[in-house]
Formats: sequence, structure tokens, C-alpha cells
Amino acid sequence: MRAVLLTLLTVSLLLTPALPGLATPENLAKADLDEQEMQEPKPVIEFRDSVMRKMVGEVRQSMDPDIQAGKVDPKDPASFRPELGKRLAPVKAKCEEFRQTLQKPEHRLVLDFMQLGLYAETGQADWVEALAANWAGEVGDDFVLSGAEALIQNGAEPTPALLARVEEISKKGSEEAMATAKRLLDPFFRNPVGLPFPAFPAGQTTLDTQPLTLDRFKGKTLLVDFWATWCPPCKAEVPNLVAAYQAFHDKGFEIVGISFDQDKADLDAYVKENKMTWPQYFDGKGWENEIGAAYGIKSIPAMYLLDGDGKVLATGNGLRGGGLEKILQERLGKK
Repeated sequence: MRAVLLTLLTVSLLLTPALPGLATPENLAKADLDEQEMQEPKPVIEFRDSVMRKMVGEVRQSMDPDIQAGKVDPKDPASFRPELGKRLAPVKAKCEEFRQTLQKPEHRLVLDFMQLGLYAETGQADWVEALAANWAGEVGDDFVLSGAEALIQNGAEPTPALLARVEEISKKGSEEAMATAKRLLDPFFRNPVGLPFPAFPAGQTTLDTQPLTLDRFKGKTLLVDFWATWCPPCKAEVPNLVAAYQAFHDKGFEIVGISFDQDKADLDAYVKENKMTWPQYFDGKGWENEIGAAYGIKSIPAMYLLDGDGKVLATGNGLRGGGLEKILQERLGKK
């Protein structure tokens, strides 16, 4: 089930926003859910396509005067996205209204996951906490872990209440949930900046048959990019990555892509078409990607920028939009 929800979360990141909690959380096991309703939640998809996209677009347009006045910079995701999040209250209210009409728990759950993506990306940790309060039991554990993980990977700190639930799960959840919770509580995953990036699993190679090791990039500023050609937010970052690579590669900037694709032909065609000339790792396992699993990657895009000694310089939202190029300009612009 979690793979289905993660796919919905990834696809929905910039398309929809939110809803508050029920007075009493719904206590469900995964076996209680109808998988067909999870994969094809027609009322929710119709609402997203007919209402949510329009409203989110209007919120974005409302920021144009501030952008033109220089009050917010759309190329600085660390400031732009939180400001966007603050303006989503009307969208959140509309979602709450719609949520009350949904009769099936599967539809409510999918709607909550759709909102989770946008909330996490815009740093609205308290809204993610409110969503998590809708759910208990095995499904609730999955939602809590996904919410905390999405916030962390977008450079936002989960609320104390959300972290307290993660702590509880780490002690008495399912085996898989306990492992995920312990990883979320690990200092590297919570805030990796300044810490050494763990070595890639031994024996792996990129598609150019070269070894996938940190030593290969020693002395370089390296971006490790977990992505896929089927992921819209990942594809939205490709022009930024190509521009940064072309501008700073000769000054010591490298990228290695970790592809979550399952079809090598699709990956090869996309990389060629978009002039992504840096190394790519591919094993065709999708969400079971061996490198992604080693680092606990459960949502994409996920990016880590490393210095020449392999320590993390930045991760999360700070690298998206124009964030990466800004950091590279500061570090490598004078070389």
C-alpha cells in the first residue's frame, strides 16, 4: 500500500493542497483498504483536476506582485515555497469542505496524501501534523512516517507531536515501520548538513560502466540526485540541473543520477533528449532501487550536494528551483 501512496504523493506534489483532522482518527489496517479504490479514487481525482489545480494556480498568481516588487524570489525555494504555503488557507478550507462529502475511507486517505505532498514541500509542518491526526492503527503509522519523511526531505522540521509519534512507532510498529521510524530519527537523515555522506553500496556501477563510489568524485562538488523520468517534480528540475552542470562542470561540479526508472530505454531516451551528460545509476527496480534503499529514499526528487570531502553541503528545497545554482555560484563562481 505504501508504494501506491508514495506514487500518488510524488505525482501530486504541486497539484493540490489540504485538510484538517477528524475529531476521532480512523483506525485501519492495510487489509481493511480496497486496493482498487486506492488506485482509482475517482471523486478525489475529479476534485483535484476540476478544483484544486485552478485554486493552486490562483494562489501562485497572487504572488506575482510580490515577485515583481522583489519581495520574494521564485528562484529561492527556501523562501518562496514557505511564502506560497502561507497563502494556501483558502485551498485548505475547500479541501476540508470536500472531505466531508467522501463516504469511503480510501478516498479520504488518498486526499490526505495528496495534500501531504504540497504541505511538506511548502514547509507547513503543523498542517502535516493535522493530517496525520486523521489516522490511527497501521494506516496511521504509514501516514505519520510518510509525513515526517516528506518534511525532512524538503528541509522542514516535523513538529514535536509528529516526532513523538515516530518515536512510538520505532518501538512498537511493524518490522518495516520500526525500521523506517528509526531511520527518520537518525541524525544524518534528520539534518545531514555538515555530516559525511555514507558510502555507496559496494560493487555498483553507473551506466558508463564506471564504479559508483565517492572516491570517484573526490575533490569535486557533487550532487547526488535521486529521480525518475516518470516523476513530474523531478522532470521540472532537469532544466535547472542542465544549466548548472553546463555552467560549473569545468569548475569542479559533478552530478550522479540515481534513477528509479524500470525501463532503461525510457531513461536512455530522456537523458539523451535533455542533454543530461552526467553519469546515471540504473538497476530497473523502481522503488526497490538498491541505492535508494540504502539511503532510505521513499520520495523523489531527493538531492544531496556534497563538498570535495564528501560532506553534505545542502539538501531538500534549498537545492530546487534556482537554489543549486545560487550555492554553486557562491562556491565555484570565482574559479
